[in-house]
Amino acid sequence: MMIRASGSTVEHLNMSDIRGLKLPDIPPLEEQRAIASVLSCLDEKIDNLRKQNKTLEAIAQTLFKHWFIDFEFPNDDGKPYKSSGGEMVASELGEIPKDWTVGKIEDTGKVICGKTPSKSNNSFFCGEIPFIKIPDMHGNIFILDTTDKLSALGSKSQINKLLPPYSLNISCIATVGLVTAFESSICTRNPDKNCTN
Repeated sequence: MMIRASGSTVEHLNMSDIRGLKLPDIPPLEEQRAIASVLSCLDEKIDNLRKQNKTLEAIAQTLFKHWFIDFEFPNDDGKPYKSSGGEMVASELGEIPKDWTVGKIEDTGKVICGKTPSKSNNSFFCGEIPFIKIPDMHGNIFILDTTDKLSALGSKSQINKLLPPYSLNISCIATVGLVTAFESSICTRNPDKNCTN
């Protein structure tokens, strides 16, 4: 039903037009309350999971600092290394534990630089394959999910950019030095693509 505002001075809807409006059927009040209750429970669960994630991230960051900056990782007896008399040696970065070495990232394994699939090909995006971007790395040590996903075709276009499980991700563009880990095989970098399908 189409209604037009009328009136010579101020346009308005008259009462007979309003009375003639047909509203879509809405569920009975009891059903509306049940739907609202389910949605409230889901919102609460999502909120709790977000809080748990923040807590886990804070614990992981504290543990990382304690082990790899303060060098208090467990020694062979399960005691904090440095404060239990663990031997430290001089290095170009300062003192480090005796059996540690200073090196380059490429000395530890294969380095893969990310690449964005062609943005002009819509079939490359909106799939189910996680695709890491810098925003996914902010505030996370472990990436559990990514905001953008590639299709199988998009992933195939980046076959040399797939990361093996348990890879470390280190940002070197935009925000340099973010370090995260992801347990699945995924592609890297930012497609800047909004999914509409």
